Parts: sequence; structure tokens; C-alpha cells
Amino acid sequence: MSRGVTFSPALKASYDVTKKVTMGIEYYGAVGSITGFDAVRDQQQAIMPALDLNLGPNWEFNLAAGIGMTQGTDRLLVKMIIGRRLKLGKR
Repeated sequence: MSRGVTFSPALKASYDVTKKVTMGIEYYGAVGSITGFDAVRDQQQAIMPALDLNLGPNWEFNLAAGIGMTQGTDRLLVKMIIGRRLKLGKR
């Protein structure tokens, strides 16, 4: 297991199906220390199809479920985010 500063890449590719619905695929990883990656079996890597809903000017909802691709990752993963948009700066 890694200690110190780690490298944890995350990527998302998505397509706007409508103005309110976006579908995509997300990747999350934790590959180890920036000075030396862990063995592949100890890394955490997951890929997840995702659904995003635009719930209005202030709210968004994200749901994704997927699988871990290495021994170091849970087999089944589910995540949900409810986001509140903030308006900073000029009004």
C-alpha cells in the first residue's frame, strides 16, 4: 500500500443526450506513489457508465455504477453525487 503523495487519475467522457440528460463513462484509479507505482494487483482501477441529470440552474445529479478492474479494487462500485451550483463573482 502506498504512503505519501499518490497518483490517482480520473477521466470522464460524456455526451449530452438532451439539455437535461448526459450519459458517459468514468474512470477512477489509484496507482500508487508518484515516486513508484504499486504492482497492478494492488492498484485500484474502476470503470463506470454514468448518468448526469441537470435539475435546473442550481442542481445536478450524477449516478454511476461499475466494476473494479484489479484485485485491489472492490468488485462492484456505485456512486451518487448531488451537486449544488454556486454563483461566485459578479451578480
